[in-house]
Amino acid sequence: MTNHAQTRTFAMPFPEPIAEAAAIASPATALQLDLARKVIAERFGFWVNDSWSGQLAGRLAARAAATGRAGLGDYISRLHGPAADDAELVELVEGLLNGETHFLRTEPHFDALREVVVAEWRRARSAGQRLRLASLGCSSGEEPYSIAMVLHECLEREELEAVEISGVDVNRRALAAARSGLYAECQLRDLSPLRRQRWFAPENGRHRVASELRGRVRFLQHNLLQPLPFSGLDAVFCRNVLIYFKPPVVAACMREFNAALRPGGYLFLGHAESAFGYPELFEPTPVRDSVIYQAKSCGSHAL
Repeated sequence: MTNHAQTRTFAMPFPEPIAEAAAIASPATALQLDLARKVIAERFGFWVNDSWSGQLAGRLAARAAATGRAGLGDYISRLHGPAADDAELVELVEGLLNGETHFLRTEPHFDALREVVVAEWRRARSAGQRLRLASLGCSSGEEPYSIAMVLHECLEREELEAVEISGVDVNRRALAAARSGLYAECQLRDLSPLRRQRWFAPENGRHRVASELRGRVRFLQHNLLQPLPFSGLDAVFCRNVLIYFKPPVVAACMREFNAALRPGGYLFLGHAESAFGYPELFEPTPVRDSVIYQAKSCGSHAL
């Protein structure tokens, strides 16, 4: 069964709504919630399913109160149409998104990074050729810092100078947290004591990422519904993001990933996702206990 042949929606990882917020405005009607879902999907690509109607209603009510709107209808009308308030729509969605993750999540992928991506780059490397990677939907930064950690451990110093890692997310708050590099204990749960000691410093009950790693990653805000600002990448990590998108959006993202990768570069997806439905774009490559996807040469690479 192909990935884009299924219409699947998933519960977004939203925080629980604040009880007081739901009482600030009149309860949202089904029509109002559906309109809000459509506006969010058109702007950001993901669909908030019915099981999370309470969380969406609570966030709408809280933002309606915070912006002084007369009611939910008045507030939602502010989010779409010719006079849509884009900044407020971003504020609404950033309060919904809560992408909990941790360091070295799905470790076989980082084995594949070392054994396939780095190994191929070393074999084919010419003078001045850089190793370029992007973490899309990077949330608060654990994934791109994990990539940096693994590369620091397997590359020589002069090789590290050729590394470029980009962390990309639509959520400004998540990116601010990523840039700060300060994490709770639970986010380090899969790290060995040796890695904790090497790459983190305790700070007020939390853990600060070493400056070596923070200096290796650049973070930028970007909406995956827009063309990616990359080309010639050696690897793209976009794990556990596509599961929130409907099939047409997934298909568009797959084309963008292929265009952003060099021919022969690799796509890393979450275990609930696959590129098997896009044989014209990617070749599945089994590595240990996981599958990654090698980009095929398409006309977009010549643009």
